Amino acid sequence: MFPWYAAADVCYVYLADYEHSNPNSELGASRWYTRGWTLQELIVPPRVRFYDTSWAKVGTKATLSKVLSDITSIEEYVLHASNNRDLEDVLSQVPIANRMAWAAKRKTTRIEDTAYCLLGIFGVNLPMLYGEGGRAFIRLQEEIVKTNNDLSLFAWRSVEYVPSSRRDSYCGVFARHPRDFLRSGGVALASGVMYNSDFAMSNKGIKIEMDISYVERRDLHVLFINCHDTSKQGENIGIFLKHQGASVFSRARSHEFALRSMELPDSTERKSFFLNKVLSPSIGGSLHRVHRCGFVLSKIPGIYSQCWVTGRVEPEPLWDGGQRMFITTGLKDFVGYYEYIFNVPSTNKVEGVPSFRFSVLFGYGYGFEPWLRVATPGNDFYVLDAVKRGDMRLLAERAAMMPVRKRVIRLGISVKLVASIRNGEPVYLIDCEL
Repeated sequence: MFPWYAAADVCYVYLADYEHSNPNSELGASRWYTRGWTLQELIVPPRVRFYDTSWAKVGTKATLSKVLSDITSIEEYVLHASNNRDLEDVLSQVPIANRMAWAAKRKTTRIEDTAYCLLGIFGVNLPMLYGEGGRAFIRLQEEIVKTNNDLSLFAWRSVEYVPSSRRDSYCGVFARHPRDFLRSGGVALASGVMYNSDFAMSNKGIKIEMDISYVERRDLHVLFINCHDTSKQGENIGIFLKHQGASVFSRARSHEFALRSMELPDSTERKSFFLNKVLSPSIGGSLHRVHRCGFVLSKIPGIYSQCWVTGRVEPEPLWDGGQRMFITTGLKDFVGYYEYIFNVPSTNKVEGVPSFRFSVLFGYGYGFEPWLRVATPGNDFYVLDAVKRGDMRLLAERAAMMPVRKRVIRLGISVKLVASIRNGEPVYLIDCEL
């Protein structure tokens, strides 16, 4: 339909429910502005003429552009773009969230058409599969991801959020319907999309590498999406995420944006991770238990708190640096490895701290109860050799043969394994203390 409208010389719009001569009849109240397919009828043709119920001429797209912009929230320059035959180029410069917002109040007879009527607006093609229901809108977003790295695709806020229901607290990062973009007309890009990280669809979700922050007071991560909200004094915005394990994140608190001025991160790390595009009710209802049986690594406290950094961490996909936790939900067997490295010149503020490193190994399964082993180079060759090989079963067998509940190492630092509680769920704490 998009090329057909673009090739037209003029498009005639008949407003059956509007009477131009009647002062009580409002142009913006016509049903024509609420239909999904008429969005293209308005934007694409170079010339559009409007007629009322008596076929009296109301005006043209050019003469009514200010009124039409107020009614539809489509910028005037977009309405005029088709006159110069550069519409597709102009549309490509409009943030995805803004284009979605144009359709937020529009309705179609068939639910699939909420997606199909937007294909030309986003310059993508999809086979029309009537009967697939809301899946069509998910497919539209998948197709957009293939050709565009505009992160404003994620700048939506759910109108169906139920804060009292934990099952409904989490969802995928794809919107369910254009109406979720109802309040996204004021979203603007902070910089050109060429500066965004690239991301792509995979069979595990949307794969992306970016800085991701952890906000401890919410027990959630925040992904800032290179956008700001002009309705909130240009505030930089992000989305809340919940780590469900294996470097897969789902959307949390989908009714609101994370504002950079309000959500001060406790830690930020750059990592490669996956975003769930959709979330099944069963997984969404279980995410509040995601910490169960995880391993939490404490920081070195006291006077040595600035004298160490994290070394090697395995398995890296299960490690959440913000929460300092290995998320092991759903795993029958698990072995983890974490290395502390002391005396880093750029951070050392305590004189006389020797250079050394030690590793903690821990796990459960493979026939063993939860166990801890502390290893140092030169003293635990067989254990560290298993780490080097990446053989988790061998590592479990060698390390669990001589497990410890507590071990004192250099500088009077002791390491112990204790049972703890995190957000109401049982976890294992690797506790370092002086």
